[in-house]
Amino acid sequence: MPAELYSDADLDWMDGKSSSTLEMKDEKSRPAMKNRIDAKSYDIVFFGFPIWWGKEPRSLDTFVESYDFGGKTMIPFATSVGSGIGTEQANLQALANGGTWLEGRRMNGSTSESDVSDWISSLGF
Repeated sequence: MPAELYSDADLDWMDGKSSSTLEMKDEKSRPAMKNRIDAKSYDIVFFGFPIWWGKEPRSLDTFVESYDFGGKTMIPFATSVGSGIGTEQANLQALANGGTWLEGRRMNGSTSESDVSDWISSLGF
């Protein structure tokens, strides 16, 4: 979770000066995180995110770069109306410190609970 939660104004993609727009324009932007998780406690990590401007949010880049995921199974999923998850997953893998990455999934407004259950079941856990 970002150290400072985004307001509606921060998320206004039509405003070229909104926080999210400025972050996404700067590939090196790494917003501070509010707290850390005990990653040692997990063998499998599912993480979901919205796709912004055709990419993963910079706060997710901060998260992925902040942990050693060696020996862990990483499973991303994203929400988007139109963008896929292929490029974002490749970006995250390049930023990550280890981990075995399973193919992620994009979900949109027509993704049903059954679709999600079927996807999770197909992972074999």
